Amino acid sequence: MQKRSPRILLAALAAGTTAFAVFRVLAAPPVTEPPSQSTQSTKDASAPILLAQAATPPQIGAVGGGSAGAGSEIAPEHADWKLVWQDDFNKDNGKIDPLKWSQVVKGGGFGNNEAEYYTDDPKNSHIEKDGADDVLAMIALREDKGGEHYTSAKLWTKGLYSFEYGRAEACIKVPSAQAGNWPAFWLMPDEPSPYGGWPGCGEIDILEMVNDAKTCYGTIHYGKTWRDKIGSQAVAPNGDFSTDYHVYGIEWDKDQFRFYIDHKPYGKVDGKDASGKPTWYTPNHDYPAPFNQKFYLILNFALGGDWPNNVVTPKRSLPDADGKFPQTMKVKYVRVYQPAQ
Repeated sequence: MQKRSPRILLAALAAGTTAFAVFRVLAAPPVTEPPSQSTQSTKDASAPILLAQAATPPQIGAVGGGSAGAGSEIAPEHADWKLVWQDDFNKDNGKIDPLKWSQVVKGGGFGNNEAEYYTDDPKNSHIEKDGADDVLAMIALREDKGGEHYTSAKLWTKGLYSFEYGRAEACIKVPSAQAGNWPAFWLMPDEPSPYGGWPGCGEIDILEMVNDAKTCYGTIHYGKTWRDKIGSQAVAPNGDFSTDYHVYGIEWDKDQFRFYIDHKPYGKVDGKDASGKPTWYTPNHDYPAPFNQKFYLILNFALGGDWPNNVVTPKRSLPDADGKFPQTMKVKYVRVYQPAQ
């Protein structure tokens, strides 16, 4: 994806937006254990945005097949998943496993005018103790490197592991609210994708939070432009997801995406509407493209960029000069499940 002017994006957004739904995750202690196993052909220099830049919080879901509401309206987690891939950082001998993760080393804004330079330096990503557990710590720092004024971490399984359909989840403690914070857990397709570059190749966002730790966005991207997206949002019951670990997950079938936090459903996207018309699409390809290919896992902690900068008041380039650093995102585990049969 090529870089886009925020001014152009804002003008386009003003011309028309989709409806959205925001709703609360049921108040309950965070769940940190997995469900029972029984029961783009784009380069990183022009990487896809995680969600469209907008003057107000992105308006997604509740149209074109997306829905949100009471948990009873969305299927509960499958009871017959089989664990097929995991990284439980307690088992990595205190090191990030190079057979599971590659560490991105790059800056340049990533198509969004982001402010960070990603490194493989242990001061930006390492395994550390959190209570009795070893966890992956992804740390954003204020320091000059590679033409940027901040460093952070981005890990992915690109070229190492990818999957098609199933459940992906991560137990994450997001950073506390601060203007400019943009933590994410998401999926991108193997390259080269048969569906070309972004957004036609598809993108699956399981967790994004921007500037605060109150609202989680789950989104899929497809089609021709940044406007082609749909998903759901969930608001923390105490107004702050950063106070504890939470499990952010998605179940991905041929014809539906379902979003979960702490194993409770909060939104879904159906592949077809009531009339049978496909919800998502890729130009010149048949449904269910682009979501019928393998995707790999990504964890990253971005700083600033067009979306965070445009939704803060007053609009400005983030992070702020008086921002507090270091900022830390912690990951207890990442797991992928597929049907047992």
